[in-house]
Amino acid sequence: MTLASDATKKIRRLFLGAFIVACGLFWWLPSILFRFVLHVHDPVRNWALWVSLLGVITFAGGYLLSPVRFKSTLPLHLIDACETLAYKVTLWIACPAIVLAAQFCYSRSGVDYGQGEGLSLVHQAVLYSHMFFGFLFLGAAKTIPQDRRRIIIVSILVILPRFIISLRWGRFFLAQAIVPIVFIALARGWMRLSGKRILQLGVLATFILFVPAFTRGDKFLGLDATGF
Repeated sequence: MTLASDATKKIRRLFLGAFIVACGLFWWLPSILFRFVLHVHDPVRNWALWVSLLGVITFAGGYLLSPVRFKSTLPLHLIDACETLAYKVTLWIACPAIVLAAQFCYSRSGVDYGQGEGLSLVHQAVLYSHMFFGFLFLGAAKTIPQDRRRIIIVSILVILPRFIISLRWGRFFLAQAIVPIVFIALARGWMRLSGKRILQLGVLATFILFVPAFTRGDKFLGLDATGF
């Protein structure tokens, strides 16, 4: 076993561990606190917790499997077509996504966090479609200086509507956009881990945890009896 192979396995294990910890922190810890510590009503139903657990197990199983090797690669013109289409669709959906995010945030301006109606099917369809095409572009984008501007634009457009919603809704909704973008940047070589970079990521994580909570008026570091 080479040193490079050993280092790769350690990074893979680190990523999987970080993913599981993040799921536990954002998905299961609030329910544990509500049910067994605070003894208050948990807005998350049992079926949602079981589905999330099944999702983590499925992801971990697929992640740990050996990669499938294909004899031929996709034609470059097909990848270029996917990149162009994904970029254009991301721009097209950005406007309705931002409008719906602002409308949702405004509609909850007088509603306590954890109360009232959540995101409708229309909101979810637009926002998740927007995120899908944004990630598709980031995965297919060329690692060249000419594409840097488009990469920055797509990253901002994917994050912005979810940031607006997180001001009156869950922080995990914002993390769904930021965390994958960070991992894509690391995987594509656009970002290198260093002491300074780790500090910047720590500041970003602190921003996600506390700033949306402060805008909602949460009482204790973003945690109160109504939500996390």
